[in-house]
Amino acid sequence: MLRIDLPWLPPAILRGNSRAGHWAQRHRAASSMRDSGYVHALEAGHEPFQRACVRFEFRHWKTIDLDNLIMGCKPFLDGLLVDSGLLPDDSGEYLSHCGATLERVKKGEEGMTVTVTDDILD
Repeated sequence: MLRIDLPWLPPAILRGNSRAGHWAQRHRAASSMRDSGYVHALEAGHEPFQRACVRFEFRHWKTIDLDNLIMGCKPFLDGLLVDSGLLPDDSGEYLSHCGATLERVKKGEEGMTVTVTDDILD
């Protein structure tokens, strides 16, 4: 199991309903997220997965659409799993989603936990 606790959420500019920002701003944000995922994977030193299942636990003081938060995590997962070599690809053949939750916390607090586990086929 690989568990990464982060003190931030994906930036609003990368979330599904965002219409804000110039393409270059979105590109910089996505690149930063992807690099962060890659560095976290290297620091974890986990062995590669044959298949993996990812679960998100988001923390924020507002109600935010989970689908949009997950969409904003795509660059982070690309860096964490594919760029680092933990998975050959992030297609459905290798990666599935085990769910996501959003916990309401005190104003000013936010973060997320990304958990990646082995996904064993029956």
